Amino acid sequence: MTDSINSFHFKSLPLQQLKNIEDIDTETEFKGGEAFYHLFSQIRCHYHGTQGELHSQQAVSELLSVLKIMDLLLDKLKNAKSKNKEILITLVRHLFDYKIVTRIRDEEDNELDLEYCTECECNHGLPDELKNLILEIRRKLK
Repeated sequence: MTDSINSFHFKSLPLQQLKNIEDIDTETEFKGGEAFYHLFSQIRCHYHGTQGELHSQQAVSELLSVLKIMDLLLDKLKNAKSKNKEILITLVRHLFDYKIVTRIRDEEDNELDLEYCTECECNHGLPDELKNLILEIRRKLK
């Protein structure tokens, strides 16, 4: 899992589906935790396409896949009798908090809801599937 996270790369969602692109870097290809940070920034604050179009993006599919694997791993660890169980949960927590969701780590659960902002004319928040998966992992890591 660590290798998948560290090798993850992201440049930009399709420009025609983003608003306020002058405020973001769409030219640099980011890798690892930095790539997740920029992907969440674009989804959270700039994306204006449909959820279907968003889910068809390779980076978003990979993000969802990594999160689903983490969620499944936490389920397996919950019932495991291994003496390394707590170490593995700590590793998952570290990867989740400091590599994947760094951009939204300090936001309250309700701040992740998708809402339209009239001030900047952008949607803010996360699509339901992504938000629900993140909230489920947060719950399991408490």
